This record gives sequence, C-alpha cells and structure tokens, in this order.
Amino acid sequence: MLKQAGHIYDLSKTDEPDGVLLRTLEQTLKADRRRKLIVVHLMGSHTAYKFRYPVAFAHFSRSEAKPSGVEEIIDQYDNSVRYNDFLIASMLDMLTGQPEHSAMLYFSDHGEEVYDCRDFAGHAYEKVSRYMCEVPFIVWLPGDYRKKRKDLVFDEERPCSTADLLYGLSDLAKLSYEGYDCTRSLFSPQFVVRDRFVGEMTYENILQNTLKYASKNKIP
Repeated sequence: MLKQAGHIYDLSKTDEPDGVLLRTLEQTLKADRRRKLIVVHLMGSHTAYKFRYPVAFAHFSRSEAKPSGVEEIIDQYDNSVRYNDFLIASMLDMLTGQPEHSAMLYFSDHGEEVYDCRDFAGHAYEKVSRYMCEVPFIVWLPGDYRKKRKDLVFDEERPCSTADLLYGLSDLAKLSYEGYDCTRSLFSPQFVVRDRFVGEMTYENILQNTLKYASKNKIP
C-alpha cells in the first residue's frame, strides 16, 4: 500500500529517533490545503528501547546501580513511551491550525510485554500475551467537526480490533463505497461486536494464557 501513496518520505535512513519526522510532517501540512490522507509510521517503543528516544528524554534512571539488569530495560521502555507521547502531542499541536475537518487516528500495530508476567521483554506470536495485543487507540477531532458529526459514536467500552480499521477510518472521513460495512466501523451506531483474533487465537484464549504465565511465575 505504501507504493500507492502520492508522496513517500523515508526518514529511516537517518537512523535517528522518531522526532526526525516532525519537520517533514509540518511541511506536508503547510504545503497545500487540499484534502489528503497522511500516514505516519513510527518506530515507537519497538525493541531495542534504548534507541527510541534522544538522550534528553532519558527521564527514568532508577537502574544506575544495575546497568545491565531488568530495571534498566524497563526504564528504557518507559522513556520510549514518554518520548512517543511527546511526539503525539506535537502532532496534535500541528493539527490545531489545520482546516476544521482535520482529524487524527493513532494506534499501535502491537504492544510490548516488558517483564509483566514472566522473564521476557518484547513481542512474539508463539508466546503472545495480552500485553502484546492490547494497544493504544486514540481519536482526535476538532470541536467544530465533532459537533457536525453527530452520527459518530465514541464508546470507550466497545470491544474492537484493528482488523476493522479501514471501516472506522472511512467513517471518520465520511466515505462510502462498494463493500463498505458500517457494522464494522467502531464509530457507527450500527457497529456489531465480533470475535477478536491474533492470528488463529482468540483474544479470550490469549487472556487465559496470560493468566497461566503469571500463575506459573507467581506474578500477581
């Protein structure tokens, strides 16, 4: 799908933290006022965590006494999340000056298990836990646009999956096309709850496995 984009900016070659993309994003937003879809792909809190933020964002450092211990990795992960939050806030600041129909949808393609229920940090399908598949999902709409879109539903309790992202994104943009299914849009009044899967496993099975991991390792 990336190749279908009108303009592509690959900043990964700079080998810098994600903040390197902010200037390009700002320039893209200011380039023209035409309707456009901008997809920003962040490294976020992907391993190795210590490479995901600048030195200035090394806020958590309780692990100085154990430079190679678990505490250090947890601190690095927390620093990466803190930096990622800063970047999302910076993007939102940019959007406040955009046309009233601008919107932002942020989500992660996977989570990270960081010593939550066993001696493990990272993500892997063969040992997937709830921490790897429960992801942040944030929707921002300017006040005026939200008032105009009374048809949209924002219910934090709705069980959803990123497998249906296309329908929710289409709904936010008020797009309709052959094959569009309003029952799969998280924001539609006609939304229907469906089973959620990670590969061949249901989310409920993953929850059960996570409890087994924690019980086996005596982690509350």
